[in-house]
Amino acid sequence: MRSNDLTEFLKKIRGKKHARKEFDFRESYALLSVIFNQASHLMGLLKPDGTVIKINPTAYGFIKGKESEVLGRPFWETPWWAHSPEQQEQLREAIKASAQGKTVSFEATHITSEGEIVCIDFSLKPVMNEKGSVVLLVPEGHDITERKRAEEALLEAAIKYRIVADNTYNWEFWVSPEGKFIYTSPSCQRISGHGAEEFNADPALIWSIIHPDDRKLWADHRHDIVQIKHQGELALRIVRPDGEIRWVHHICLPVFDDKGKFLGTRGSFSDITEQKKAAAALLDNARIKLELEIAKEIQQALLPVCPRELPGMLTACRCVPATHVGGDYYDFFLLEKGLVDVVIADVAGHTIGSALLMAMTRSVLHAKVATSRSPGNLLTAVNDLLHDDLSRSELQISMFYARLDSENSTLAYANAGHTPPFLYRCKQGSFMELDADGLLLGIKTGVCFEEKRTGVQAGDILILYTDGVTEAENAEGELFGTGRLCRVIAAHSSCNPDEIMTAIFRELTAFTGTKPLLDDVAVTIFKIV
Repeated sequence: MRSNDLTEFLKKIRGKKHARKEFDFRESYALLSVIFNQASHLMGLLKPDGTVIKINPTAYGFIKGKESEVLGRPFWETPWWAHSPEQQEQLREAIKASAQGKTVSFEATHITSEGEIVCIDFSLKPVMNEKGSVVLLVPEGHDITERKRAEEALLEAAIKYRIVADNTYNWEFWVSPEGKFIYTSPSCQRISGHGAEEFNADPALIWSIIHPDDRKLWADHRHDIVQIKHQGELALRIVRPDGEIRWVHHICLPVFDDKGKFLGTRGSFSDITEQKKAAAALLDNARIKLELEIAKEIQQALLPVCPRELPGMLTACRCVPATHVGGDYYDFFLLEKGLVDVVIADVAGHTIGSALLMAMTRSVLHAKVATSRSPGNLLTAVNDLLHDDLSRSELQISMFYARLDSENSTLAYANAGHTPPFLYRCKQGSFMELDADGLLLGIKTGVCFEEKRTGVQAGDILILYTDGVTEAENAEGELFGTGRLCRVIAAHSSCNPDEIMTAIFRELTAFTGTKPLLDDVAVTIFKIV
């Protein structure tokens, strides 16, 4: 082949190669143009200094603008950025960095032609030639407004739930299937004495704070939750770091996702220590109340059955304690023919101690009563025997002791600091106060008690009572008093002792109304026949 022919041949070949490259370039350019113009997100082309070369239709759609408004202008001065000087400056810095070959991305906001602010995930990528020089910058923006709204809504919901969980009074928690704490509410500090971070760091801590006697109960409960996946609850004790034992009520249930996958257990502890104490106190109170009821029955059994009549007289008696038990006491002793000793006493207070002293006093009296001992001598003997016990208990006893002689129609009596009884003289229609000097029992030993004597006649009424009668109060704080008591007796002096007794308590109830008695009440009535 001649050299000219070879040259022509090579020219033809080069021509064909050039035509192929030109065809490939045009085809690639057409494809890129389609992608650029039909992209659903914002795209553009910038010179390395940030001058706008081209913007795709989607970007123009945001601002309802024209090419003439943006082409040839610095990108940061275009409508997409004009609303925010801060973002304009951020974009200028990003263009400088991208012109050096760096890809830059950040979140920005654009304002649409309708005035709506949208969130944009913006990026700026450099395009380099074969020599590695940046020849173009490609800005892209993806509308992430809905995603951001969803994220913000999710965050807002999470914050609300977290606020609720963190501020619950009970100790709330969530444990993973592996037994690790995913969440522990701050209330664990108040209940257990340990902070949330301690439980999150050490899953075994919950086991260590369970009271040793309740650990098997806890282990069985956890087995049912994790293995059988049943909701469960129980009450158990935990031990705080300072050694204090707290009762807690625990409830938990297995948690599953939408596909039924086990996600762990959600549980709660509430401090029921005070409830347990209250329940125990209630049981104690019920037990004490039962014991007091029994004590009341025993005490009432120690009082004598009131005889309807005694030699030469008709009788009535009643004792009403202010509480379950009291310290009021009365008794009768039949001596020789025609002689009847009667006594009424009041131990200070109306407690178990008062009731015990009353029982002791009754025993001493039963041991010391004898015809040979006059009322004054009997009080001296009783005082000497009870002095030491009364001193130790810091209690005293008031007592009135009388001896009725129906054969000789006389009444002998002595008083150890008791409220003076009355003798209603039927013929005169008047009251005689039966008072005699004498200290309370238990003050000191070797005390002499004054003894007095008076005559009695048929129709006369002897009334022995404790100060719970005359010192009963109404709603205004007014005392019932001896005046009312005497008026009731005088108005019913023709009645038998039972009727007089009924009248006294009816009047007393009407006077006090709904106000409870503050002291024990005991009354004995003797009518001479």
